[in-house]
Amino acid sequence: MNLLILNCGSSSLKLQLRDQPVGAPRSGTGRVLASGLVQGIGGPAELLLRREGVAPRQARAPVPDYVAAVRIALDWLAPRGGGAGGLSAPAGPRAGR
Repeated sequence: MNLLILNCGSSSLKLQLRDQPVGAPRSGTGRVLASGLVQGIGGPAELLLRREGVAPRQARAPVPDYVAAVRIALDWLAPRGGGAGGLSAPAGPRAGR
């Protein structure tokens, strides 16, 4: 089962996507599929995404609030074009979502 972990700080959002075996203890088990950071929420933010076996992706984008930061994180993790694990690039916040 995939487990998404979000940690919100004063102006940051950290995320980790883990492949967690069903019934396994929550801490320290499972494989990390992806991790990321949105730092500088409330202004121009630094975005970083890491995925196993792929070069890290970095970007800068305006991130006005935590809603936008979570949307960016979910966009990073969403499958693209029917493929699995659409972690190709960070997307900025979109109006009206």
